[in-house]
Amino acid sequence: MAKIINSVCFTTILLIIFVISTGIPKSEAACFTFKGECSVTPPCSSSGNCKTCCQAAWGSGACGKCELEGSELHCHCYT
Repeated sequence: MAKIINSVCFTTILLIIFVISTGIPKSEAACFTFKGECSVTPPCSSSGNCKTCCQAAWGSGACGKCELEGSELHCHCYT
């Protein structure tokens, strides 16, 4: 019984170390703080040009998302 518990604890610790070391907690989904809007040309139609604009304005850690505001798409930047 003790060997099973030790094995489970060891496996759990290895899994936690693996998740932290791969940077999974730092994924783009972790961008919550609104920084502002970014003017993109052509109008915001894909996250590619929006992300590039946001990273140029707020650094490489910024995320860009095309979001509907009224009837227009705007590029919103988050960190």
